Amino acid sequence: MKTANEKIFDELLKHQIFMLKYGESISAKLAKHITKTENDLFSEIVRMIDRVDGSRTLTGKAGRKWQKELEAIIKGLRDPAWSEIYESLNDELKEFAVASASTTINIVSTASPVALDLKMPPADKLFAIVNSQPFEGDTLKGWLQNTEASDARRLLKAAKIGVIQGRTPIQIARDIVGTKAAKYKDGASRKAIRDLESVLLTLNSGIQNEARQAVYEANSDIIKKEKFIATLDSRTTLECASNDGKIFKTGEGPYPPLHFRCRSLRVPVLEYDVIGDRGFDASVEKDILNEYAKDNGLGRIGSRGELPRGHKGKFDTFARKRKRDFIGQVPSDTSFPEWLKEQSTSFQDEYLGPTRAKLFRSGKYTLDRFVSASGKTITIDQLTNRA
Repeated sequence: MKTANEKIFDELLKHQIFMLKYGESISAKLAKHITKTENDLFSEIVRMIDRVDGSRTLTGKAGRKWQKELEAIIKGLRDPAWSEIYESLNDELKEFAVASASTTINIVSTASPVALDLKMPPADKLFAIVNSQPFEGDTLKGWLQNTEASDARRLLKAAKIGVIQGRTPIQIARDIVGTKAAKYKDGASRKAIRDLESVLLTLNSGIQNEARQAVYEANSDIIKKEKFIATLDSRTTLECASNDGKIFKTGEGPYPPLHFRCRSLRVPVLEYDVIGDRGFDASVEKDILNEYAKDNGLGRIGSRGELPRGHKGKFDTFARKRKRDFIGQVPSDTSFPEWLKEQSTSFQDEYLGPTRAKLFRSGKYTLDRFVSASGKTITIDQLTNRA
């Protein structure tokens, strides 16, 4: 039987994996705001390139004026899309912050053999995480503004390079929007979608970890230590790998995300010396009583009060030992591939996709052969209901 700390490790690691899929799903959903601008972008690029004189020069007053006009057109087409993305995200990520905190409490409470009565952080504190600074000192709005500005600069630069190289208006527009043969993924425009995904996965990680941190701090009388976990795949950075397995006091030490697309997390550590004086969860207490009664040939015992004379003290000693066993030690370090091998077939199939999971189980392919997991992306409701 797994200990409470092992269960917490397993369930929070699984939840982190599903969080990444959730990030991918909202990224794909929001990317549509960008792609729907591309038909107009193509047309406007062709129209503007047609206006450039045959010398293909962008110097001088006329050239600078043309560049400013093109930049204004690009921003005019893209700004509404980025505004829609921000409005959609702002509400959804507030819900995500609350869901992350609630799920963490559920996972820890369910795993613990004793009644913890964990406190939920105030909703306004969790909402504030979204508009605070979840990664490298910038907010959700700040990161989206940076991504939008990079997008506009990239498209303008691609147009200018095409003009200087003497490419035709259609060729330049295709360089920017992409080609049908490549499903438009080869255009400069689609880099914005990849950047958006990177930002969202990173911010999601930051928001989730901040929400968990709020839970740990609200229950610092119970959760006094956390373990840094950086075992989600073979692409772990040196920065995360150097912290993997380290134990920190709650609220101290490095907190993920430490870099873009960071998959690391910190999990709470339950200690017997901290929570050992709390009463068993009702179902666990019944199981312990039945175990003691069976070991001592006492038949069916409904409660501690029904124990025969001379057994209450012995039962209390037995229960304290079992409580320590149930809480357990901090899980030993293990690599993500090793951990994944121990999980159920259904979980492996969902994480990797059935075909890749079968190859992984057969031993023909190591996990690092799979660039990314290919299971289904999920919604915030599915993410919350998994706990």
